Amino acid sequence: MQGTTKTILLCGWVCAVACSDSTAPDESKTTELEAEDDTQDGDGSGDIDEDGDGDGDGFAADEDCDDTRADVNPSAVEVCDGIDNDCDGAIDPSSSADASEWFFDGDGDGFGHAAISERSCTPPVDHVDNSDDCDDTDAEVHPEATEVCDAGDTDEDCNGFADDDDSGVDATTTTRWHIDGDGDGFGDEADAGSLFCDDPSTASTDYVTDTSDCNDSDEAINPAATEVCDASDIDEDCSGLADDEDPGADIAATGTEYYLDADSDGYGDSRIPASVYCDDPSTASTDYVTDATDCDDSDDAVHPGATELCNGVDDDCDATTIEAGTVSFVDSTGVTDLTSRWRAGTSRSAVTWSASSDGTLFVCADTWYVNVSIDGYDVDVEGVDGSALCILDGAEDGSVLSVIDATASVSDVTIQRGSDAYGGGIYVESSTLTGSDITIINNAADVDGGGIYAADSSALDLSDCTVDSNTASNDGGGLMTLEGSTTDIHNCSITSNVSGRYGGGIYYADTTGAQTIESSDISGNIAVSYGGGIECVSVSSPLTITDSTLDTNAASNYYGGAIEADDCALVMDTVSLDGNSAIRGGAIYTDSDFEAVDVDITNSSVSFAGGGLYLSLSSGESCTMSGGSIEDNSASSYGGGVYATLSGTATYDVASTDFSGNSPYSVRIAGVGNYTYGAAASFACDSAGCR
Repeated sequence: MQGTTKTILLCGWVCAVACSDSTAPDESKTTELEAEDDTQDGDGSGDIDEDGDGDGDGFAADEDCDDTRADVNPSAVEVCDGIDNDCDGAIDPSSSADASEWFFDGDGDGFGHAAISERSCTPPVDHVDNSDDCDDTDAEVHPEATEVCDAGDTDEDCNGFADDDDSGVDATTTTRWHIDGDGDGFGDEADAGSLFCDDPSTASTDYVTDTSDCNDSDEAINPAATEVCDASDIDEDCSGLADDEDPGADIAATGTEYYLDADSDGYGDSRIPASVYCDDPSTASTDYVTDATDCDDSDDAVHPGATELCNGVDDDCDATTIEAGTVSFVDSTGVTDLTSRWRAGTSRSAVTWSASSDGTLFVCADTWYVNVSIDGYDVDVEGVDGSALCILDGAEDGSVLSVIDATASVSDVTIQRGSDAYGGGIYVESSTLTGSDITIINNAADVDGGGIYAADSSALDLSDCTVDSNTASNDGGGLMTLEGSTTDIHNCSITSNVSGRYGGGIYYADTTGAQTIESSDISGNIAVSYGGGIECVSVSSPLTITDSTLDTNAASNYYGGAIEADDCALVMDTVSLDGNSAIRGGAIYTDSDFEAVDVDITNSSVSFAGGGLYLSLSSGESCTMSGGSIEDNSASSYGGGVYATLSGTATYDVASTDFSGNSPYSVRIAGVGNYTYGAAASFACDSAGCR
């Protein structure tokens, strides 16, 4: 075997120095060894390690942990290769020359914490090879994350910008913000909006996420506002409805009370509870107003501020306003104030007023010198303040009231000092006249009907009336009815009237209709000739008198102090006739049928015959009496109680009528004799006498 010499450079410590400080090997310390190639194969393999350094790394086998590898020895540089390169017993420690720096990945998102790291040949648990994580506590935050909007302004993608500052923010996580121009917290419904993560509001401009503000220029208008009543019908709560149309409107607090104005005069009825509305609820057919001072909402002429008229109505709704001294006429066209016109009348000269339409003439308290003419119309004459105060005075210048071819009613007035040929107080022709609560006094007729004259089929209906102290030169001092006219008198006082001929109180002549007197007093009347109280001539229907009194009437020169009935049947029930006087028939003179029930004829007198009753009956006529009395009457000649001439079949029948105190005698039948009967006498008389 031929030996081979090799030169081996021992530089373990030099290399160690060189690896640690990069100092070049010191050749002076290099020992060149010549090894003998025992095998003579030129590589030394299998040769005998004579120096004990098998790998020639300069370390003997007892020092070298792997003497088969020259790169493994105590002076070798530890590298990450799975070998203990420097023979210190540690394989791939963190101090290995090529060990990597690994960063703690606390949130497991693959990105490490820059401040927490360690060197290692292999990745430690929960460590990664980067330090790019900007928040290692949140796995959602790392450089590969998507930037999203969040309340904490987190920089999810670790690019140093967050939310709106990061241009890469995910638009799907942004919010659309809208201008809130009035700062009321609600955005403009017309604003399309802009995308932001956070509220972009500034000191000068507000933004909100809402778009429900219907008026972004007025902070009082928004969905949270309360709908209130306003003149412009503003939709304060942005509900799409305003004022009365909005069920959520605070009408109770901000609305107005409206009252029904049924008569459309601008004034409401306080009797009907108000309704609260924002706006006037009036319709084409119904009016409402805010006023509630109308005292009569059924009459558009009655309301505060109206002119107070004489109509019995509180026109101006002021109870302190008086109507006295006014007069007015109301028809379908409205109210006519007649006050100034009627004021022109004086006690010597009356003014004339003629109705020109149907209507009502209202007369208030005063004395009015006037002649009222109603010709062809339907007119009511009403004294508003009663007959004692409402006075129509004819000033002795014509009839006070003339009714021709008309229908009229007269109430609560006094008619006085009228003077005309016929009907000084009231003249009625071919008309219907109803009178109630009227006083007819001190009127005069040059011919007939001093108080009232009714002719040509007229109809009189008088109640609660007074006909007093009227005069007629001829007939009917108080009242005259003729030519088919009818009269119904109820609860009237016809007194102290005078006629120059017939009927001091009442004269009925030539009538075909019924004539009735009920609950009335006909007293103190005088007729120069016939019928001091009543003269009834040629009346086809009976004159019926009930529950009435006829006292102290007189027919000065002829017959029938209370009643003279000539071709006029009498029916009397519960009537008292006292103190009447005449030449014949102090109380009653009749030549017609007479039926008397509970009739008292007392204290009457005549200067000839029939102190109480004078009967002049023809064949077929009769007088029947039941109940009542004929007492204390007197006659200068015959029949102090009754004087009867009974011709043919005429009869006088009496049942249970008291006869007493009459002088001379109670009954005288002409041509037969005198008869005196006691109390409650019952007998029958004819031309042959009484039995």
